[in-house]
Amino acid sequence: MKNRYSHLVLLLLFLIPLAGCGGGGVGGGEAVFTTVTLTASPAVSSLDSSVVTHSLAITDPNFFCTFGNNGTDILTVSADSVQVTVNSTAIPNLPTSVVASPVSLQQVTLQYTPADTTSPPLPPQYFTLNTIVPGGGTATVPVIVASEALKESTTLSALICSTKIYRYYVTMTFEGVEVNTNVTQNFETTLNINFADFTAL
Repeated sequence: MKNRYSHLVLLLLFLIPLAGCGGGGVGGGEAVFTTVTLTASPAVSSLDSSVVTHSLAITDPNFFCTFGNNGTDILTVSADSVQVTVNSTAIPNLPTSVVASPVSLQQVTLQYTPADTTSPPLPPQYFTLNTIVPGGGTATVPVIVASEALKESTTLSALICSTKIYRYYVTMTFEGVEVNTNVTQNFETTLNINFADFTAL
């Protein structure tokens, strides 16, 4: 009987730390601070991002890719952003002397995971943020999910005049600091993104 209780105590001691491993501190979908919890939701769940825009796209979308540039087709690269809504919810039953603190969003990290075997790896992207989420309120954060530099990379610029589409799952990890307590937590949201020269398709 003594051995049985000893094993039970050891099992509980092992499980308790595991139960505390989830949540915002390790980049979960929800960040639990001292006075508030934060979650994020993008305005769209999927985005088609064209690596270039052709100036002849309206009159002759395949002219450049079929005949080459005769000086009349200009290729431009533009970044694509997604609006992300960050919601703050006050933790229930706070002491009357404690108010729901604002949270300062410091940065966002984007990880691109290939959605199929034909999509090559992409490097992570890092962007500094300067957004305050009011305690118990919301804030809208524009996140660059397809930067000009990423589109101009060797990997994505190879899609110009190609019929290939590269598909990715994008994980956006936000880092926030609770202003009144200086507690730092991370939280995530996701979307799908497809890269191609959509004019050439």
